[in-house]
Amino acid sequence: MIVDDYAYITSSWSSALNIVDISDRSNPTLESVIYDGDGTFTTLHMANDVFVDGDYAYIVSGTDGSNSGLDHALTIVDISDKSSPSLVSTVVDESGGFTRLQGANSVVVSGDYAFVTSFYDNALTIIDVSDPVNPSLVSEIYDGDGEFSRLQRATQVVVQGSYAYVSALTDSAMTIIDISDPSDPDLSAEAVFGGSFPGIGNATDVFVLGNYAYVTGQSTSSMQIIDISDKANPSAVGIVQDNNNGFTRIGGAFSVAVVGDIAYIAGVNDNGFTIADISDRANPALLSEVYDGDGEFSYLNGAGHIMIQGNHAYTTSRNDSGFTVIGID
Repeated sequence: MIVDDYAYITSSWSSALNIVDISDRSNPTLESVIYDGDGTFTTLHMANDVFVDGDYAYIVSGTDGSNSGLDHALTIVDISDKSSPSLVSTVVDESGGFTRLQGANSVVVSGDYAFVTSFYDNALTIIDVSDPVNPSLVSEIYDGDGEFSRLQRATQVVVQGSYAYVSALTDSAMTIIDISDPSDPDLSAEAVFGGSFPGIGNATDVFVLGNYAYVTGQSTSSMQIIDISDKANPSAVGIVQDNNNGFTRIGGAFSVAVVGDIAYIAGVNDNGFTIADISDRANPALLSEVYDGDGEFSYLNGAGHIMIQGNHAYTTSRNDSGFTVIGID
């Protein structure tokens, strides 16, 4: 996540959070790092995602799904002093009433609540973090829980207003959830691969802006544009797909970020970073592509998550264990 002049980067294999000073975009420098087993930090094993809200970083971590206990957790960290982060509190699976945090994969904080997807529990957990020292369980929903049937291998979560949007890898779906009452979430709709949604096979990421959701499909190497103005009836609008209409670098589409009428897509298999014009959402057009080994780009192997801030794009790479800053002005 990018906030002001700092990048917050989780490292799964290093079980760590890195805080990087990016005030000089051409020369990022490490401000500090915390890791599992570092002093009071004991719940960062396989750190998967981070969300920063004010003076706090919320980190989710999960192992391979075979272990229980401290490896499936939400860790809240005080980052008011970027050079010396300190532990605030932890929430762990099978403790304090929490039962659905196995493989905690992504986290978003909105208002007083943290929303956590769990890859192995196929779930979304809502946590009251109004007091970061004492987070408490609000509700849990999971695949097969009543009306919810498309949360198998829940990957990413986005919250906009009174709705949460969850992508699911195995179910190749995006679920829209009414969270106006966080203690009793309701199903609004599901967009499922096939039929009118050909672009969300093995859905990996979702980004919501205005009346549109943008969902990447890893197995279909595509990014589906979905009209969500009617939350009960989402409809497909357009698609960006590898090897179609000039797009050649979004194989294994992994993540997407959108600013205005421009979409930025990472292709993990093609080691690529693609910029698309989506002003006509029914007919997206290629603007540019870069990839690992393309001129000066050498850390895009396994291109992963993307964030955009101002005139720069920031992307991580799984295979290179890298962080690349790209000028997009």
